[in-house]
Amino acid sequence: MKIIWTREDDIQHGFYRPATYNVFRAALDPQGKPVAWWNRVVGPGILIQKGRAQAGTIDAASMEGARNFPYDIPNVLVEWTNKDYGVPIGFWRSVGASQNAFIVESFIDELAHLAQKDPYEYRRALLGKSPRHRGVLELAATKANWGAPLPAGRARGIAVAFSYGSYVAHVAEVSVAPDGKVRVHKLTGAIDCGIAVNPDQVKAQMEGGAVYALTAASCRPPRPPCATPSSRSRASASAPCQSASTSSSARNSPEGDRLAAGPLHAPSLPVDSIYARRRL
Repeated sequence: MKIIWTREDDIQHGFYRPATYNVFRAALDPQGKPVAWWNRVVGPGILIQKGRAQAGTIDAASMEGARNFPYDIPNVLVEWTNKDYGVPIGFWRSVGASQNAFIVESFIDELAHLAQKDPYEYRRALLGKSPRHRGVLELAATKANWGAPLPAGRARGIAVAFSYGSYVAHVAEVSVAPDGKVRVHKLTGAIDCGIAVNPDQVKAQMEGGAVYALTAASCRPPRPPCATPSSRSRASASAPCQSASTSSSARNSPEGDRLAAGPLHAPSLPVDSIYARRRL
């Protein structure tokens, strides 16, 4: 007697990561530094769908990594619109930060490109009020030999984020084959998680997270059987006399207590809730 679910039943009745639509706009000063930031996130709320947060309020899990990004920008407005697609959703490692940090860092790359600045130096200059973010960013860049010559056809990407009490940064060394396939040759990560009681456990968590991230970035996820396809994320940027579209970005291991690094292999929808931070 067969008593396990069929593959079809397993996929049909499982939980999925929330699909979101993201819009970004920014204004840059003459030196290419952002002076205003606007981000709207449209998607379902995990906590609201599961009855752990009240409808009509902000779903905190959905906004992790977007509402608390670290960059020192004078004028910031972050909005969230709840849009439940009728697909059962669940928690993935780092929950909202797993998608929002990727999307935010992608947009930071776009701004650095517009400003014609090195993406590492561009981030570093915006982290003056976030010393722990800056610390892991600098450590990851140092361990990855940021700026050193690379073999022909290879490039580096960098990103920094905060999630669940830990600050992390990654540098990915990648190449793109003529057929468009991306290969990650090396991933260097840094983490500041406070006091590491069990460094091996921290290392295991970071290596596992790296595998999750590489899998999500390189493998096409299954499509919900009763849902229509939707884009993972989209973004747009605008600055005085300048504009940009979207791209993507990259996103840990201990040698000490705090800092550690090493190689690891709907714009038209109404706004329900707003996170705002403005310094005029």
